Amino acid sequence: MFYKYSSNTKSFLDDERPGGYFRGCLDQYAEDQFATFTIEPCEMDSTKLLGRLYFYGLK
Repeated sequence: MFYKYSSNTKSFLDDERPGGYFRGCLDQYAEDQFATFTIEPCEMDSTKLLGRLYFYGLK
């Protein structure tokens, strides 16, 4: 999932701890989410994967 930079997500990034662990969770900022990337098996060829990028409307 992709999130826009806002006061919500900025504080999330500022709370980074050593080792890459974060105190917060971006899932609580659904209003700041603007895209999702999914990967799934290709129906036509099982040896390949299909990646899709979904963009949501920005306000």
